[in-house]
Amino acid sequence: MAAKGMAWAIFSVLVSKVMTFASQIVLGYLLSAQTYGAFAIASMALSLTAGFQNAGVSKALIQQKENFDGLVGNYAAFSLYLGAIGGLLLVAASFALAATYDVPQLVQILCVSAISIPVMSLSAIYSAKLSNAFRFRDLQMAGILVAFLYNAALITLAYLGFDYMTIAAATVLSQLVGYLLYVRMAGRVTVNYRLSLRTFSGIFVSLRWLIFISFLFGLMRNGDYLVLGHLVSQQELGYYYFGFMLTANIGVLLTTAINQTFLPLFSSIKEDAAKLQDMIAKIGVMIGFLCGMMCLIAVGLLPQLIHFVWAGKWDQSTLTAVAMAIALPLRIYATLGTVTMEAKGRWRMRAGLLVADAVGIMAAAGLGAALGGYEGAAIAVALETALSGVLIFPLAARQIGMSVLHSSRLQAKTALPFLACAAALYFATTLATPELGTVPAAAIDVVSTGIACLAYLCVALIADASLLSTLKRYLRK
Repeated sequence: MAAKGMAWAIFSVLVSKVMTFASQIVLGYLLSAQTYGAFAIASMALSLTAGFQNAGVSKALIQQKENFDGLVGNYAAFSLYLGAIGGLLLVAASFALAATYDVPQLVQILCVSAISIPVMSLSAIYSAKLSNAFRFRDLQMAGILVAFLYNAALITLAYLGFDYMTIAAATVLSQLVGYLLYVRMAGRVTVNYRLSLRTFSGIFVSLRWLIFISFLFGLMRNGDYLVLGHLVSQQELGYYYFGFMLTANIGVLLTTAINQTFLPLFSSIKEDAAKLQDMIAKIGVMIGFLCGMMCLIAVGLLPQLIHFVWAGKWDQSTLTAVAMAIALPLRIYATLGTVTMEAKGRWRMRAGLLVADAVGIMAAAGLGAALGGYEGAAIAVALETALSGVLIFPLAARQIGMSVLHSSRLQAKTALPFLACAAALYFATTLATPELGTVPAAAIDVVSTGIACLAYLCVALIADASLLSTLKRYLRK
């Protein structure tokens, strides 16, 4: 079951990544760094409503799958109403945020974006229904179709001249169509629109930690924009955001895939610590290797691609993209750790780690920007991202009886070979081929990246001989 779910997750990651990169190629031509700076601030603002659009209802329904039918009507209404409240608050906050960051376009961007919040919160109910039925194929296909609609809308709207409104309008359109798609796949859920205030309050109290965690997760993912919006110019923030999005999508898509595939599976065996340990040990190295391989390709080829594709327009975003690509493979294990905590219901611990992570991200962004501008912030945030990943997984693994030594060894099997290959590749592509945009330099970088990937595969296989058989088993599924 896990093999099929992860295979579909990997397929979804690859397809969605291609679509995202294709849309970013077009948007890079059509939109300015100034516009991307506004997008970054809007993303930060939307993250502050994360608890309204993702109140943890989906995770709660997965955890209590045996009571799904009895809970879903009230939980669906709760999600819808909480999402509506979040949308209204975002509209109200848009005026203050526009004045604070001196970006008047934020009012229009956030008012339109607010429409998507209750839609996303209700869609999570249908996602939980598919997850509980282990219908991973349908779940991932829905994700692929929504991603296609979103990226197609981005390109179309940008071409039509929507400029600052591009992302907001594309999000609303894709989420509305995505909701209808989820309903068709999962079957309509009866929403208890007459939900009483007492029942609403009771659900809110029962989900308070999940809601708090959603807010913290949104802040953790976008806290750097909150700080950098005050410390660097809107154009510099645009370069930072553009570079970040080039590689962060790898982490976001893998994180989504892991949550959708393994949260229901981990929840179903949460009382069997030995089985949980065995599953994490088997899949951890494979996920770490796949993330490392994708990021290694990004480290080697992104500088040339960024320069070639956009004719030098976005060269200043290269450092951010490469720094995040180096950090992600160390971070990906943390996702397995957080899924383990959520499956076990360790919400306070999860919240505490998120608080530390969010504070760390903002502190790193502020310190990095003070010392080296937006590029200094990129390096500092990447270091914090890597360090938090190294620390979170062992702490989470202890909840199921896995020793710190054992969990750290699992990370090291893919992380250390990746870091060695990434460092060698980075210096080879920046020192040996400092030129950008020439055919010989690009050819050398392609060859260097191929050699680094082969070396990474060999070292990873030496570190864990079971990796190849695990990959073959998942690919057969």
